Amino acid sequence: MSDITLSAELRTGNGSALAGRMRVAGRVPGVVYGQGVETRSISVDHRELRNTFSTSAKRAEEFNLVLDGVTHRVRIQELQRSPLNSQARHVDFLIV
Repeated sequence: MSDITLSAELRTGNGSALAGRMRVAGRVPGVVYGQGVETRSISVDHRELRNTFSTSAKRAEEFNLVLDGVTHRVRIQELQRSPLNSQARHVDFLIV
């Protein structure tokens, strides 16, 4: 098990225009969900996500996601990347 921690922020709006503005600002839109837990729209810092998973973590590995001061044990369910530059465009976190 990994001691990696990634922080996330809740996002209030939805839609492609908002997601595009978030990406320009260096954020990656995403969702966090799990059994018995309400699905929440979130965003994570692009650099933090990239640095976390380029060093030691694997996509299937469990890690900690801090959201509103609460730590959840999660894994990446799906990571969508841009076909042009391979940057993360959207990420789904599954609470385990």
